[in-house]
This record gives sequence, C-alpha cells and structure tokens, in this order.
Amino acid sequence: MAIAGNFQTIDGESCFNKSEVDQPPRLIRAFPLQYPYLAKLYNINGCVVLNFVVDVDGTAKGLEVVSADPPEALGIFQEAALKAVARYKFKPAVKSGEDVLCIVQLPIVFEMDRKYSHSSPSGIDLEAKGA
Repeated sequence: MAIAGNFQTIDGESCFNKSEVDQPPRLIRAFPLQYPYLAKLYNINGCVVLNFVVDVDGTAKGLEVVSADPPEALGIFQEAALKAVARYKFKPAVKSGEDVLCIVQLPIVFEMDRKYSHSSPSGIDLEAKGA
C-alpha cells in the first residue's frame, strides 16, 4: 500500500479529514501504552503527536510523528507511541453511508501519575501511566 506523505490518497483512494466525514473514526480497541524505562527512571512526562490514516479495515496506516513535548521526549516516547497505536483497532469513518479513509492527528500523553485511559474515540486522547 503506497501512502502519500500528506495523506491525500492511499492507493488512489481519497483520504478525508474528520471535518469532511459524517462519522469520524472511533477507537474500538486500545492496548496499554508501555511507559519507557528511561522515562520511568528519570520521572519524565511527555506527549507525542502522531498523524495517520484510519483505513476502511479499521487499522492505522502511515503512522508518523509530528511533534513531541518536551522536544527531548521524542526519542524517549516515540517508539512506545508508535507501537501502541499500530495495534489499535478503529471503526472506520463514514461518509455518505460508506466506510472511508480518514486522517487522524492523535496526541499520546505519557504522565507518571495518571492512569491509562482514553477519551471518546472522536477526540482520541490517550494517556499512559508508568507501572
């Protein structure tokens, strides 16, 4: 599957923004995030923002890191965020009664003192707790 860097098309199929669909993708299965060892050791919290496309089969395609906060958190949290979201299962977006590809930007929040949780799948804010 060829994925355009800007997510305009995947294998010739159009990708839509969440604002362009009747129903945005919904997270139906998430897995706990692994809090990275170095982050636990040094009590580091952070956030990694990912861009990807939710495919019509409900999987995340073309995962890419957009940013990290603090900037030095990128190397620490990037792998854990990518691995977790690659395993997530979504209900695909719907436009005019059809399942369609949809572009998602997802912040993955790592905080040592908070439990892992996720908000409603339309917002898709995820948090991890160090164990």
